[in-house]
Amino acid sequence: MTSLVHGNDHVLIDALAHASLRQGAAAATRNVAAFRHNDCDHLRELLAGIRAVDAGGAILVVTEGLFSMDADSPDLPLMQYLCREYGATLLVDVAHDLGAIGPGGTGAIGAQGMLGKIDIVMGAFSKTFASNGGFVACSERSVRRQLQLFAGPHMFSNALSPVQAATVLECLRIATGDEGERLRADVMRNAVELRALLQEEGMRCLGKPSPIVPLWLGSESATRVAGMLLAREQVFVNPMEFPGVPLGSARLRLQLMARHTPAQVRRAARQLASAVRRALEAPRPALRPSGEG
Repeated sequence: MTSLVHGNDHVLIDALAHASLRQGAAAATRNVAAFRHNDCDHLRELLAGIRAVDAGGAILVVTEGLFSMDADSPDLPLMQYLCREYGATLLVDVAHDLGAIGPGGTGAIGAQGMLGKIDIVMGAFSKTFASNGGFVACSERSVRRQLQLFAGPHMFSNALSPVQAATVLECLRIATGDEGERLRADVMRNAVELRALLQEEGMRCLGKPSPIVPLWLGSESATRVAGMLLAREQVFVNPMEFPGVPLGSARLRLQLMARHTPAQVRRAARQLASAVRRALEAPRPALRPSGEG
């Protein structure tokens, strides 16, 4: 973002975009505004407001293909249309969905019929592709050249090692072939099954079926306790609380694999439900009255 956005330009970013995107926007310009999560009506209002006072300035709209804390996706066709209407550029981060969902592993962009139609796509190789590094893809030669010359992580970073590059290439081969289709079907089956089992236990899962299943608790302390109880039972989860998510919105982020067996999914659901109930019922430390030592 610091190579594409200058001080007088504007960035409109989804309110729940992950921290590195927000930090990149803040480093590029002071003209940063957040639109409500996946709310295209609010995005349109902000775009119209900028164009009312700045007819020619550059605007970068930033979102994600799959939000890792909420397991939901934006309306990409509408977002790209709005960017065209108001002379803005759309940047979509596909770190969490590329390879894992969508036809041929093309993520939310492919699932929404937008392959090759998004202005700028960026992603990481640290998720589905089990390596390091990442990429930026766009059709404009001028944008690619600008990034090559002025994007610090490109100009001043070492290239991927041969083994990292080979890992990414092999993952791409798997993700785009028949094996990838089978693996995505398996992981989606596990996701749907886990969500259904948790909902039968009275638990609340956020978003839509994907390899990420966010299990809502709300309470930060209960989320920590549940994570600890599950670790003792050899069930690995990511307890997420502020500042990763807003205060009072703590959750357990569950991440499924194609290789998880139905028996493991059923066992995990029972243990998750038990741990969450125990954590929510655990006594909280009493607050001391004002003035007591």
